[in-house]
Parts: sequence; structure tokens; C-alpha cells
Amino acid sequence: MEGCEELESSLLTQPWASVCFGESPFLAKACFGDTGYILLISDLSSVWYESADIQVVEQRSKELNKRLMVHVSSFLHRLRNLMSPLLKGQPGTATSFSCHHVAGGLSLHVKSELSGLPFYWDFHCCPAPMEMVSRHLVRPLIRMSLALQYQVQELTSLLLQKDAEIEDYRESEAALSRGRLRTEPFQEKTFQQNFMAENLPRICGAGEGQAFASALQQLYTAVTQQEAKQARKRQHSAEDTEDPAPAVETAGHPHPLPPSQEDETVSSSKSATVSAALETASLYQWQDGACTSFPSLHPNPIP
Repeated sequence: MEGCEELESSLLTQPWASVCFGESPFLAKACFGDTGYILLISDLSSVWYESADIQVVEQRSKELNKRLMVHVSSFLHRLRNLMSPLLKGQPGTATSFSCHHVAGGLSLHVKSELSGLPFYWDFHCCPAPMEMVSRHLVRPLIRMSLALQYQVQELTSLLLQKDAEIEDYRESEAALSRGRLRTEPFQEKTFQQNFMAENLPRICGAGEGQAFASALQQLYTAVTQQEAKQARKRQHSAEDTEDPAPAVETAGHPHPLPPSQEDETVSSSKSATVSAALETASLYQWQDGACTSFPSLHPNPIP
């Protein structure tokens, strides 16, 4: 049986999708299970969410769809089938979505059909807590920026290697059969200046609704999967740290470990926990509660 924590964990690796409700662009992500759902929506000024369990779904389905006599799981399955195309950029023509701001939150209204009868649903979203915003938006975006920085450095290194290879051919008096393929040596500083002056204004003016393209969704998923993996490692390390003492006491062993061996066991487990924490913390440099800089990810900085 799925709990809120399982849905939250599954939601983390779901990428944000660019959606439109009427004239307004939003980012959204959702996870539906057999016993509930979690929905996150943002207009890049605020973030709202709703977490509904099976009791909430059952009560709301009775209020909004009095003529439909189906099991709660059927409502959840229908909601998943309605939201999935929307989040993939392919909303169904027979389904309409509308949203409006309410006191302290956001309401998303869905109108469709189920079993030949009208189907209605309202998502009642409230402001998301800061920890949820950080986990699903801020931290992944920072790690995505670091990953893209590393990728740019790798590509720059490859370009410089290619230029060196081409120059070697030229020095060997190799001739280019098609002159239109000739390129100038790559100048990293010039490229960055041109990018800032020409491409950046166009990218920033593309609009908030185009924030997550397909390639960025894949990167977001990969980054959050790594975060979930590291979180599981830290949890296992913490459990290993707590386990040794109760195990000796419960077993009632007549010959407990000598103090030196017991200390070594606990120390080893604590070291694993600290190592896992340092692995994550090493990505950032913090000062006075704010992130001031990021380390270079490139193992061999390009001259």
C-alpha cells in the first residue's frame, strides 16, 4: 500500500513539464498511485501543491460526481490518464483545464467524461513548504547547472583537441577537398562573449512557458535519481550507525564486545555516514547561510 512518502519519492524523479491553463503558462509535475496523488504547480513566482489520500479522493468524488458509482481507484486511474497527456504536451481535445487563484492557494478544475458521463475534478492546491520547493526545484536546478557546466567544459576540451588534430594535418600538408568545410580554430573566450551578446537575450526572451525542454527533462530526471540514490545511502548509513548498540543489548550476549572493538564498530559506521554527507556537501561552499560558489567539476581545467 502506497503511502505519502512513497508518492513523494516517486514525484521527485518526475520531470517538470511546461503547461498552459488558458493564457497562463505554468510548470507542473504529478504522481498518481492506487491510494492517492501529489500535484505540484508553479508559475515561477509561487509554487503550490496538493497531496490527497484515498479518503480525500473518495469524499471529493462523491461531491463532484454524484452520478458516477465507481471505485476510488477508477477515479485515480482516470485522473492519471487525463494528466499524463497534458504533462507530455499532448492534452486531450475532450478534456478542458482551467485554474484560478483562491484565498491562499490555487484551484485547478478538470472537465472530461468517464463511462459516458460527465467527469469533474478540482485540485485544491495550497502554497508548497520551502523544503518541498528546495527539493523539487532549487537543488535540482543547481545540480543541473553544475552538470551543464561540466558538459560545456568537456565539449570545449574536445574542440581544442580537434583543432590540434586538424593543425597537425595542415602541417603535414594535407589538403581539404571541400573548402566550405574549413573552420577557424575555436576560441573559448570569443565564443562565450558572442554567446552572451547574441544568444542569451534570445533565450531569456523565449518566455517562461518554455522552461523545460525535452533534453532538460531528461537531465532533471537523471539528477533527481542521483539525489534519491544518495539519500538512500545516507539513510542506510544512519541505520547502520544506530543498529549495533540495540543488537548487543537485545541478544543478551553473555560476552559483549570489548570496549575497543565496540568503539571501532561504531566509529566505522559513523565514518560511512560522514563520508556520504561530505560527498554531497562538497559540491557547495556556504558562507553565512548562503551558497557563495561552486567547485569546478572539470578534472583537468582547460588552459
